[in-house]
Amino acid sequence: MRKSIASLAQVIQMELGLFKMYQRLTLAAIVVALIPTLYVFMYLSSIWNPYGELHNLPVGLVNLDQGGTINGETVHLGEKIASQFIEEKPLNFRRFANPTEASEALRRGEIYSYLVIPQDFSTMVFSGTETAAVQVVIDQGMNYVATTILERTADELAKRVSAEVNRERWQAILLAARNAEQDVTRLKEGMKRLEEGSEALAAGLAQAAQGGKNLAQAQAQLREGLPSLREGTNTLTQGLYQTRKGSEELNAGARRLFEGAKAMQLDVHSLSDRSGVADQEWNALDKNAAVLVEGAERLSKGVNQLVTGITRLSEGGESLSRGVHQAEAGAETLTQKGQALSEALERLNNGAVDLAAGMRTLARGLEGSSFTLPEIKANPHVLANPVNVQSVKQVAVETNGQSLSPYFMALALWIGALIATFLFRATVLPEDFKRIPFLLQVLGKYVVPVLVILLAVVLLSLVIWLGFGVPVRHLEGYYLMLLAGGFGFLSITLGLVMLLGDAGKLVSVVFLVFQLSAAGGVFPIELSTPFYQAVHPLLPVTHLVKGLRAAMFGSYGGAWEGDALWLLAWSGVGLGLGFLSRQRWHYVHREQYGPALHF
Repeated sequence: MRKSIASLAQVIQMELGLFKMYQRLTLAAIVVALIPTLYVFMYLSSIWNPYGELHNLPVGLVNLDQGGTINGETVHLGEKIASQFIEEKPLNFRRFANPTEASEALRRGEIYSYLVIPQDFSTMVFSGTETAAVQVVIDQGMNYVATTILERTADELAKRVSAEVNRERWQAILLAARNAEQDVTRLKEGMKRLEEGSEALAAGLAQAAQGGKNLAQAQAQLREGLPSLREGTNTLTQGLYQTRKGSEELNAGARRLFEGAKAMQLDVHSLSDRSGVADQEWNALDKNAAVLVEGAERLSKGVNQLVTGITRLSEGGESLSRGVHQAEAGAETLTQKGQALSEALERLNNGAVDLAAGMRTLARGLEGSSFTLPEIKANPHVLANPVNVQSVKQVAVETNGQSLSPYFMALALWIGALIATFLFRATVLPEDFKRIPFLLQVLGKYVVPVLVILLAVVLLSLVIWLGFGVPVRHLEGYYLMLLAGGFGFLSITLGLVMLLGDAGKLVSVVFLVFQLSAAGGVFPIELSTPFYQAVHPLLPVTHLVKGLRAAMFGSYGGAWEGDALWLLAWSGVGLGLGFLSRQRWHYVHREQYGPALHF
């Protein structure tokens, strides 16, 4: 037992001694020990919180909504929702003027999907009779996980849109309800006033009806008194005629009296001049004559005025007589119309009483009623779910495995290229090949591993295409991308091995782990850290994955040629590394030359 332990210790000591003899072995051992940690670190850091980075996922937004009318106001609900999406940024929404521009951006790989808000979005939402459809156009071939995220996010966005729509709709309904409630309040007030007015009307009509009855009675009395008035008027007219005739005779007598008094005054003067009687007596007589003349003159004037007044009175009597005759005829008509008026007032009074009673009943009904909304003629399902998300697959991939196949094919080809370098000695040739130009030596070392990779490409392509049944749209692009990727990966790996020796294999493994983190094979690269996003478009695995997605699924508009050129450029980089490895090459006897693996 002790001897066995001692022997084991000797072996361990011998192996540990290698680290003293070869210092680079220590560095290589450290790198190997770090590889698992580096893999976990790089990969987890690239996908540490992808769902927390959804605001960086580029998605197109096309708003075609023309607006709708609600409560007399034009509302652009589509623009409101689009602005909220841009501002709140649940995804990295980018506006496009029309679906064509968005589709071109999707084809170029600038976005992963785009939403289309239709022209009649607001109209359909507010109608409540038909669901408004929002289209989500996706490319499953670009990234299946991104598609899953987008579909789930689209459902969440639909819920948010529905919530916003319902908020707008209920805001409009509540506003209409408040207006209707105010209208009902005004109606109640108006009905109350109408009731009061109808009661006042009824009271006034009752008085009018009573007045009509009194008018009818007065008309009857007028009709009865008119004959007596007519007889009295005739008697008055005859008396005024006789009075006027007597006043005319009185006027003539007064005029004769005045003329006689005047003549007597002249006679008194004449006698006074002839008789010679004392002046005092004649003077007294003359004064009396003058007084008599003056009195006769006044009497004559008074009689004239009396005659004028009696004449006018007589004319007035005649007019009165004619007016009485007209009044008698009018009173007859008034009696007839007054009776009709009395009957109409009676009917109007009865109608007013009925109106007042109806107003009271209506007012009591309004007071006792509760406000209710009018019936909404809409589809309940549409009201509950006003927005429906329609998923349109511009590029369709059936399963997650099909979508991830380009990523794992790239991984497999890199591992295959790395393993191929284990078969041959990258920088060893027989001595007699030393005379061959170094460029040809390097190219010759590439040929056989390339043939191995070519076989790997054929087998891998057939298993994926025919074995798993993954659809391939562009068969020539499919094979050319695999050949370009296999050659590029082998060139890089073999170039690292030629330049660094076996340490180049470790570098190749680390580079592969790094690319797996930065290639965006599982999650969209936009959900990774800024560093990985920056180096993503430069990596060979990135372009093989992207080119295979274009050739196999038709993503990126089926354009794989640019990615194939990138891989050829990386092939040139790998060859360049091999050309820089001249100092590491050594030559052995032909019998010492053999494969790197010992069989």
